[in-house]
Amino acid sequence: MRSAQSELQDVIVRLRSAYSGFRQGNIIGLLDGLDPDIRWDASEALLHTGTFHGHTGVTDYIRGFAEHWDDFMLEASDFIAHEPDTITVDGILMGREKSTGRVITAQFTHRLRVVDGRVVELRVVVHRDESAAAGHRAQATARRASATA
Repeated sequence: MRSAQSELQDVIVRLRSAYSGFRQGNIIGLLDGLDPDIRWDASEALLHTGTFHGHTGVTDYIRGFAEHWDDFMLEASDFIAHEPDTITVDGILMGREKSTGRVITAQFTHRLRVVDGRVVELRVVVHRDESAAAGHRAQATARRASATA
């Protein structure tokens, strides 16, 4: 029998691909790893908040970004497995708020609960401390630079 840690690592491999696809606009690739009855809690997001259910709710949430953001980008950098059933994904989000034109950069954490290899719950936490976001931006830039060197 496989360990919980091993199963979570398999999910992380799929999540890395899903986040990469999301950056390129591939919503279907993102949905593939999510349970059809997922609970997506974005009540702590920045501009587009609420709790969404199922693939339809997640799709509506993601498509709703266009109403609130220009040039939205989400870059996941750290994927960490926590036994028995949780994965955290840390990264940075950037975009221009449509209503004000203000450029926003913030660090985020997604807390995912996994059952039978599928994400059944995702909670969005946005860290509004700009100094933390600036530090995370520098780390992400350094990682990208070293990956291309």
